[in-house]
Amino acid sequence: MTQTTLPRAALETRIDEFLARQIDPALTELPLKTFVPTPSWNRFDLGFKLLWLDGRRTGGSPFADRLYEDHIAAFSLGDMIEPGSDGKAGITRFRDDFEALMASMERGGFDPKRSLVPLALDGSLLNAGHRAACAIALGETVTAVETGLEPKIFDYRFFAGRGMDAADLDAAAIRMVEAMPHAAVALLWPAAKGREREVEQAIGPLIYRRALQISLKAGHTLLSRVYPNEPWLGPAEDNFPGIRRKLMECFSGPGPLRVLIFDAPPERDRVALKDEIRALYKIAKSSVHITDTHAEAVELAHLLLNPNARHFLEYGEPMAFPETRRHLETLAHWRDTRGLAPEAFAVDTGMVMGLYGLRPPSDIDVISAAPLPEAPAGSAIERHDGGHHSAPPAEILRDPALHFRYAGLSFVSLPEVAALKTHRLAGQDREDLLRIEPLLAAQNTGAPRRPGALRARFALLRLRRSVIRALMGTGLGQPLRRVYRKTLRRG
Repeated sequence: MTQTTLPRAALETRIDEFLARQIDPALTELPLKTFVPTPSWNRFDLGFKLLWLDGRRTGGSPFADRLYEDHIAAFSLGDMIEPGSDGKAGITRFRDDFEALMASMERGGFDPKRSLVPLALDGSLLNAGHRAACAIALGETVTAVETGLEPKIFDYRFFAGRGMDAADLDAAAIRMVEAMPHAAVALLWPAAKGREREVEQAIGPLIYRRALQISLKAGHTLLSRVYPNEPWLGPAEDNFPGIRRKLMECFSGPGPLRVLIFDAPPERDRVALKDEIRALYKIAKSSVHITDTHAEAVELAHLLLNPNARHFLEYGEPMAFPETRRHLETLAHWRDTRGLAPEAFAVDTGMVMGLYGLRPPSDIDVISAAPLPEAPAGSAIERHDGGHHSAPPAEILRDPALHFRYAGLSFVSLPEVAALKTHRLAGQDREDLLRIEPLLAAQNTGAPRRPGALRARFALLRLRRSVIRALMGTGLGQPLRRVYRKTLRRG
């Protein structure tokens, strides 16, 4: 990271005019810094933008397009207009501008002579979220100007308050974890009763919070991934019998599992943080677990924030058959030796049946959006084109409704396997559908969308926005905002 300064007069049109007007006139020299941006807790929108860029790499994604449109609607209260940008209205214009920006940065990187990224006094983004998302996706540096202005709070609560679905927030949270090199996941076990406010104060601002009601059976499978390779787990062929004691300690009582995601840079002492939280509950290690590495945080985010993964935790039996365990080892070895990312391929059909304990898998079918390296001879790994699926492989790997992850591998979701078998009806598909059907009856499809209620909420929020703008015009807006934020911090 490099840093220098810029005369105020040289800002010109390189940041939005409405922001330039708010900068303290006494600041004649503004600090600049050049760095590769990363998401922060108060810019949850970057998760949605990064998902759209992911979909762009594979030719577009209906899931990512919908999510991008929904988050712009939440930002603009359904108006689909960007403040301070003349003529930028409608989702097509937003997408076209995003595409043009990404293409430009792919060709020539970030050009500080054309624009600068404005930073708040805490170093977070004030705007330029699209430019920051492009830089994150490309690993490119941007040049930013430190404005000294109050930060903008576009956190997960902002988007939840504007009507975005929990499943869509989950997807953005997973992408935020992937993009934040020091993201950590804290699991506040059901045994830890109350005192969440104190826990959050100890942790600091949350990137995301999710409370989940999960069964002891789901907890058993979860603990096998939270503590993999621990000698006390016991043998896999006996379904890790050593978990039972830990399970009963952590899941004592009917409360929810709280998933708390936060940023933990290297100077943050995670061990000390765990000790501080455990001291609140006085039940030692049965109160909280905090991930040690980024890889662990990514795995737990995928396992707990994907609806199909949660369904698998509740109903799966991954250790039921020796064939499943052996094939999992084969896939992991192939992935690691070939340097394949989890999103490079999805494991299909028979292995999904095996993971759910419905029948032993006879082979390993995989689908992918791009060619894969040759599988080891005799490994039973076969790549298929996914022609009988409801969506192409790229979309299956993108849309959390169509896949889940377990042990660092992507799997086609059970409903999507059922849809394939219903369409194909070959071999043992009919028998498999009879095995699957009772589990699909338990699949939680989530709350339906309520467009009428959402429109009413947007109308109220638009009224609030109009009042705030009127106050800003009188000069009272900024002092009232500072008082409001101080009140929130004290509360």
